[in-house]
Amino acid sequence: MFGAVPVSHRYGNPPVFNSHLQLPKLACNQRTGLRKQSDKKGKMNLTIRPATPSDAPTLATINIAAFTNKPFLASAFPTVSPAAAHALKSARWTQKLATPNTHIWTAVDQDSGAIVGCARWSFPADATDKAAESAASAASGAEMESPWGSGALPLPEGTNRAVYDGFFGTLKEKAAEYVRDEDIVLDFIATSPESQGKGVARALLTWGIEEADKVQRRIYLEATTEGFPVYARLLVKMDVQILPLSKRDIPQAVECIQTVFADDPFFTYMFDPETYNIARNAASLSAHFRHGLAIRAPIYIAKDTASNRVVGICWWHPPEPTSSSPPFTHQAQDALLSIRQFLFNIRYRGRGGLRLNRYRQWKALQAKKHDRIWTDERGYYFCNVIAVRAEMRGLGLGRRLVEVVTERADEEGMPCYLESSKGMPNLAIYQKLGFQGVGEIECVDENGKDGCTLYCMIRQPTKSENDN
Repeated sequence: MFGAVPVSHRYGNPPVFNSHLQLPKLACNQRTGLRKQSDKKGKMNLTIRPATPSDAPTLATINIAAFTNKPFLASAFPTVSPAAAHALKSARWTQKLATPNTHIWTAVDQDSGAIVGCARWSFPADATDKAAESAASAASGAEMESPWGSGALPLPEGTNRAVYDGFFGTLKEKAAEYVRDEDIVLDFIATSPESQGKGVARALLTWGIEEADKVQRRIYLEATTEGFPVYARLLVKMDVQILPLSKRDIPQAVECIQTVFADDPFFTYMFDPETYNIARNAASLSAHFRHGLAIRAPIYIAKDTASNRVVGICWWHPPEPTSSSPPFTHQAQDALLSIRQFLFNIRYRGRGGLRLNRYRQWKALQAKKHDRIWTDERGYYFCNVIAVRAEMRGLGLGRRLVEVVTERADEEGMPCYLESSKGMPNLAIYQKLGFQGVGEIECVDENGKDGCTLYCMIRQPTKSENDN
């Protein structure tokens, strides 16, 4: 859980996304209150039912298992024993089950009868009455009294209070900033590791979404970077447009690339962290974008219209035929780019941490590789950079950004090319877009220790059904 916390809402004007999405309704057994989800390819047969006090130990197990490998647990409870952690979580779930205006639902695998997920919702008092009717009857009138009362439970020995208090203090501050009194809050949702990706979260979210729809309330939640795409698909209808880069978009495009590539293998190989100058790097990227706009290079951005924020970018170089020299206008812009870089070197007193020997080695190896694998004399659309912000991945933005140019290349009958600084799963993603591996560029520093591999891929144009 520890990390960036994007915020999503339904109904109203949130700080980042406008959101409204209707999900398919689940069949409801009016007599039992149980919700059943039909079996679909790759999905589980699930029953969604209210939790009872006897479920608390199982909910604790799922709670711990779902977040075991997350940095927060390791940082907040570094020396807490598994038994102590489970006891704390069990007690906390028992306490939450007895809390007014709190509704906890479980996802049960119909085949095994095991609980595989759970969700905890907090409703405002006036909205709870309606939601409680179905939950109370479904729970068959079970008493949910907790021996722990309503007070806070003591944390086990070995808890890092600085991390624990800092994390939840930050969440509390964000909630105070964004949550309204009438909002419905998704406090927690978790799926057992072996059941993730099988529709459990969707089924659990549906109950809260339906109740929010009934009373026309917004939903507030806090998501990890990994979980954000799931919520975005289910809760948020984002209006993200794919647009050509404009001059006014350059600062955001630069920041997007710098953020996404901060830990990229190629970036860390090329730049010395001790002398890296982010302002110098931004100036260089800005100059390259201005050069691209001047020669009409196909550079596209993904922009969220609600926030006017650039959330992705795909930067291509246009094809350059080998049989002729670049147009004079391109040569002039190349010269202007060199002049700008020279002036930046003076202004920033260097290249901002760029390891020049490694850069020159890469360019030489790249030129040799291109001589061997670039066999089409007309040239290639070269995908130089594709970057999508971490919280926006999994939403299809990368595909949309790439396909703007690959569709154009198909119409023109032109091939495309890219170099990926990461292997799997990136290569598999590019393969789905029609790219095939054609070799590698192995960069190794003169010390023989540091290195970086670039995976070369080519996409041949595809013909439409109408082509002969």
